[in-house]
Amino acid sequence: MEKQLPTDVRLLIEAQVANEKRETLTAYVLWFFFGTLGIHHRYLGRMKDATRYLIAGAVGWTGLIFGVSLGSSAYTSQDTDIAMAVLIVGLVGLGLVGICLLLDLFRLPGYVDAYRAAVRERLVKEYEASGSV
Repeated sequence: MEKQLPTDVRLLIEAQVANEKRETLTAYVLWFFFGTLGIHHRYLGRMKDATRYLIAGAVGWTGLIFGVSLGSSAYTSQDTDIAMAVLIVGLVGLGLVGICLLLDLFRLPGYVDAYRAAVRERLVKEYEASGSV
């Protein structure tokens, strides 16, 4: 069980949490414009998820762009097959990211709350370790 913190320390911690807060609206704006790159996860300190989105999004967009450009300049059936394979890889990557983005549409408020709770927990641990915030 967590010990009770003095009132002045709790106020300092809450002030610091307010200073480091992340806004749900900002997370949604980042989600809308840069979702396939995972920028909204980076904003909320979720680096593993941000990296997954960045890799899948980069593979997806690269595959889509190169698949279309290779397909439009294909001269043989082998070129067309390669272009189609690259295009399919891109579409699968973007499809996975799209599904995850759809889930994030509903999960972003919880991620923001989790970020605030993590900041609060970090500050409490800092206080308990050093005696100051």
